Amino acid sequence: MIIKKRVISGKALLRWVAIVVGVLFYQTVLAQGFAPNVLVNQDTTGEQSTDGTQKIAVLEDSVYVVWTHTPTSDTTTVYFAKSTDKGETFGSAIRVSSIPDSVLQLWPSLAVNNSGEIYVAWTVLSLDWSTCYGVWFAKSINGGRSFEPAVQVSSFGIFPSLSVFGSNVYVLFVDPSNYPMANYYFARSTNGGDSFEPPYQINDAPCQEPIEYFESLISLCVDAVGNIYAVWNDGRRLGGNGDIYFAKSVDAGASFGTNIPVNDITIPAGDSIQWSPSIAVGGPDTVYVAWTDMRSGSSLGNERVYCSISTDGGANFGVDNLVGEQVLSRCPSIAASESGLVCIAYESQSLNGWGIFCNVSIDGGLSFLDTTIAVTDVLNNDAKYPFIAIGPDEKAYVVWQDSRLGNSDIFFSKGEIVTGIEENNSYSSPISFELMENYPNPFNASTSIKYTLPTRAHIELTIYNIQGQLVRTLLSGEKLPGTYIVNWDGRNEIGRNVSSGIYFYQLKIPGGIQKTRKMLLLK
Repeated sequence: MIIKKRVISGKALLRWVAIVVGVLFYQTVLAQGFAPNVLVNQDTTGEQSTDGTQKIAVLEDSVYVVWTHTPTSDTTTVYFAKSTDKGETFGSAIRVSSIPDSVLQLWPSLAVNNSGEIYVAWTVLSLDWSTCYGVWFAKSINGGRSFEPAVQVSSFGIFPSLSVFGSNVYVLFVDPSNYPMANYYFARSTNGGDSFEPPYQINDAPCQEPIEYFESLISLCVDAVGNIYAVWNDGRRLGGNGDIYFAKSVDAGASFGTNIPVNDITIPAGDSIQWSPSIAVGGPDTVYVAWTDMRSGSSLGNERVYCSISTDGGANFGVDNLVGEQVLSRCPSIAASESGLVCIAYESQSLNGWGIFCNVSIDGGLSFLDTTIAVTDVLNNDAKYPFIAIGPDEKAYVVWQDSRLGNSDIFFSKGEIVTGIEENNSYSSPISFELMENYPNPFNASTSIKYTLPTRAHIELTIYNIQGQLVRTLLSGEKLPGTYIVNWDGRNEIGRNVSSGIYFYQLKIPGGIQKTRKMLLLK
């Protein structure tokens, strides 16, 4: 069986007026949120790719990235790089796999546990794509300086998606044995990835419809208490053209519950094509799923990013919400924090090429700000496959593949989530200096502080205890006008956890203007 995937090709022609307006909007207003793009790979020979599932993780000041490198037509393997300065620079690339170059090694997925151990899963195929050797796994216990010998997760399967919780390693992958049909399997390790239990199927009805776009089919994540969440492109419904389905495990992956449809299949265009799902969890019982949706038409050029939210742990999902502008957008990656910050990165096309853009919600996904933030600082013909993570500093970290240098390379940027406010569909700055109540309050692990600036100003955001002693300076520097979110993790200036009690946060701007609010930390 040949397992070559069906790749989306060609560029849809958009109405030129909408594109020109979109490009001007992106260039004049939106690029302020993300830092200049950073090249991740130092070896720029051949082609580098972020195709597959999650490629980025963030832990404290470290950023971790994996990708596929194809230096020659018959050599494809998996590489890893790490930044220890929040993505300002990246170290030398490290080869992940110990498997020889006599096979193709593709579509890696990355996860990092709280101890900094690094886990990667990927697919192995024969050089002619005719034989699948299944899903393989390797880990690094020395911060990414080297990886241990590869372990086979399954003798079949492609496109793994990886998550970890403690010493448990979870892998969701696609069974393409009846391509272009697809079924979905899950495997777990309870010993840190030293060995894996036999995989089992989690879709509770067989695939009956061909999967239209056989890529980016799955996504997996784990919440703070160990519940596992899976989402995939499902073909069980005849005439459905592929729906997005969800399942949850509450027993550390021993079993998954009933499959739940995510996209609204009762709407008139419910039989449109849905694909490339991405999943994230925020606060308790809050699940976010984003996907590419072609309800505007089945021809290429009608792709749009949609999102749905469950507030009951995945038992039910709400209405489908369009994300971002009414222009071509696809292949989303979604990330969420417990503070209510939700970010979606995706591909979008303009007259000058493809770019990576981001939309933000600061109210737990109930609504997305109208402002679209540009991640790429150069538009080109091959900016695609973005993956996003939210760091402990509440910044968005994005990695993608990009051909601005000729060949396809791996680029990175981080965003401070500067979100200008729009009124009457035109950009304007906030009209007043405001410091909002932190959320959540009371809080346990972390809380989010939101403030607005009507003009450019040098600001200082500080935390004090009930005795008036300085606990931590969260921010000190010049900021553009806009709305900002800052996260406090309950630590003092030297990184130690502070005790339970009442704390005050204070925002100062020049001219002696300051605002102070109270919050309660409970442990």
